[in-house]
Amino acid sequence: MRFETSGQGSKNRIFTPFGDFYIDVENLFDQVLGNNPFAEKTDEEQGSAGNSVFRPMGKVVESEIAFVVMLDLPGVDADDVSIELLDGELKVAGVRGLDDAAEGDRVLENNRVQGNFQRTFRFESQVDEDKIEASCENGVLNIVVPKAAKPVARKIEIKTAKGKL
Repeated sequence: MRFETSGQGSKNRIFTPFGDFYIDVENLFDQVLGNNPFAEKTDEEQGSAGNSVFRPMGKVVESEIAFVVMLDLPGVDADDVSIELLDGELKVAGVRGLDDAAEGDRVLENNRVQGNFQRTFRFESQVDEDKIEASCENGVLNIVVPKAAKPVARKIEIKTAKGKL
């Protein structure tokens, strides 16, 4: 199994059977080098909206018949998420909105990441585009991407006028 994934503000990654180990090591380096995707951004880094970049964490599992993409999207409305498949790329994009405090309340701490997000997955195997399904339960978006049926060889009859070549 091999497929690529990328997200807003991330590098393309190629997952292999050692994918989880690779991610753990990369996350360790990110922490040591200060490349934390959840770190507070300066006003300049946040842009005009003042939002940090939200990059949902996820997991991709492959079985014999399908890929299952699971993304953690707590607090995200289904209406704020779009899923598209184009040229073998599955793109999940959306926005995690602001959770405003009630009027008169004072926010003492807020390190919840919000804003626009996008994750892209490219599958090496052919997929059955018409049978992709998505559901959301307990803040986890599950996208089932069935693999396309493998082509079956068929015998081609040779037609001749006299039955010989």
